Amino acid sequence: MDVLAIILAIISILITITGGAIILRLQERFSTEMQTQQQRWQDTQARQQQSWELRQEQRIGDLETKLTAQLQQQRETLEVQASPQAGAGTSPLSLEHELTRVFRVDELPLAADARGQRRPAPANWRPPMLYRANLSGRDLSNHSFRHADLREAELVGSSLFLSDFTEACLSSANLSGADLSGANMTGADLRNSTLTEANLLVADLHGAILIGANLLGARGLTVQQVEMAIYDATTRFDEEIRLGLPNLTNPENMPQTVASTPPVETGTEESLVDEEESTPVPEMATPSVEAQESTPVPEMDISSLEGTPAEGDLPDLQQPGQPAITPVDLQVRASQPVIEAYCVRCKKKVEMQSAHPVTLKNGRTAMQGTCPFCGTKLFRIGQF
Repeated sequence: MDVLAIILAIISILITITGGAIILRLQERFSTEMQTQQQRWQDTQARQQQSWELRQEQRIGDLETKLTAQLQQQRETLEVQASPQAGAGTSPLSLEHELTRVFRVDELPLAADARGQRRPAPANWRPPMLYRANLSGRDLSNHSFRHADLREAELVGSSLFLSDFTEACLSSANLSGADLSGANMTGADLRNSTLTEANLLVADLHGAILIGANLLGARGLTVQQVEMAIYDATTRFDEEIRLGLPNLTNPENMPQTVASTPPVETGTEESLVDEEESTPVPEMATPSVEAQESTPVPEMDISSLEGTPAEGDLPDLQQPGQPAITPVDLQVRASQPVIEAYCVRCKKKVEMQSAHPVTLKNGRTAMQGTCPFCGTKLFRIGQF
């Protein structure tokens, strides 16, 4: 019995070992088949992904070719339909491209750093090139056109409120009726430009070049603004602005007077500077001693007149080369209103002589007279 039990135990052990080996073999085969199937699936997915990418690349290439052809066709159509003026300068497509580079003032970085030093411009930056561009009627308020090329540009009726034109080139540009109120035009080149009926209220014209510019009918323009700019006799202003400028006298644009007065020859400030050494200042005739003795002067009690100083308190009003001032002259001066005007030859304010009202071309009333020292014709706006 013991031997039989031992034999049965050995047989059961062998059967167990054999069964375990068979099971391990089956598991190994199953694992190998699973790995093979998974590898096949991954290879299939990779081939499908590669094929899809190739198809997408081909589709994108076809779309790019089609879009390029359409854009080229549209560009050719726009260039053909463009006006001769736009074709000679900035084409419509190039214009829209340049306008995308014009930023708003509040979007730009500060020009100076925390220490107050000017920041250098980026290496790839260039100003907008808008030569002969047609920007009429556009709303470009609060935009920066610093150093922009706007030569011969059309800006008729455009809204340029608070825009920055610092050192921009606007020569021969047409800004008729444009709204430039609050615009910064420091150092802008406005030679031969047209600014008729433009709104220049509180615009900064410091250092702006206005030589040959037409500012007739400009709204909000003041003498103080013009004095900060650079101008000459070719700059066209309204009558009230031109007469308020001390260093600008143009005989061709002098107002027509109602009263007939003897003409007094005047010249521009430039001609006066050129002829200052060659042409002496005309002196008023001084009466001779015999004429003064033959013409008695009536004695009057000057001290009794109200507002007239006594003889001992009279200031020294005698000028070299001028006739002597008599008490009668003082009495006449005291009875007339004192009107002062700027004399371009004497370069100072003087008391106007023979002042009388005249009417300017625009219907306004002014006072006209002569300088008591050099005889230059003087004007002053208003009725006194």
